[in-house]
Amino acid sequence: MELRFDIRMREMLQNGRKILICYLPLGDPALGDRVERAKQLIELGADVLELGIPYRDPVLDGRVVADSMHRALEQGGVDHASRDIADIRSALPHANLQAMTYWEHIEEIGVTSFADRLARAGADAALSPNTPVTQAPALRDALEENGLVSLDFVPYESNEDELARYAQEAKGYAFLQAVNGKTGAAHGASEHVGDTIATLKRHGASIPLCAGFGISRHEDAARYIEMGADGIIIGSAVVSAMLEGGVSRAS
Repeated sequence: MELRFDIRMREMLQNGRKILICYLPLGDPALGDRVERAKQLIELGADVLELGIPYRDPVLDGRVVADSMHRALEQGGVDHASRDIADIRSALPHANLQAMTYWEHIEEIGVTSFADRLARAGADAALSPNTPVTQAPALRDALEENGLVSLDFVPYESNEDELARYAQEAKGYAFLQAVNGKTGAAHGASEHVGDTIATLKRHGASIPLCAGFGISRHEDAARYIEMGADGIIIGSAVVSAMLEGGVSRAS
């Protein structure tokens, strides 16, 4: 069964539209009203909002996002995440909303409860970048049973066999790790991502391939598009711009 988010992503790919995915932390008091921030990002051209559920040990995130999560946790951010998603869905009924969190958070509340909470809140998809391979099928099944797409994170150093599996199994879009490290502003586009894209396509990938991590400059985003990426994921640059009072220059 094809889910709504999956259909929308494939339609954008078939129409040749490049996809912009913007990260929006939930629960961070320094960023102000999450609904207003979500509206701003959509108005500036975001095709997907990646709604970050805070976790105490965000191993893949650099200082900007990690600090945001820690501020959120001090305000009970995890407890309010579902409410924030529901509020954003109510204000933006047609937006593509995905949740992002770490496996440890999902494990603590259980995959069934996690999927149920997201579905009730109105999310379309979820990404957990550090989910163990052995646990991925259970998470995928729980999300799909609740009408959500389980997104795949493709690590920078994925081998040929792993890329072949992602090419055949991934749904929605594939999140390609563009930096061999944590999130945060970087300079220059990694040519390794082009090799990853070529390998995924050689193995039959038919969903959008989107690069994220370290992308903060227009020229780097453009270079990834030249390499064959179907979309760009912006996280730390969006958060930094919000903290400085605006988001237009991060769009």
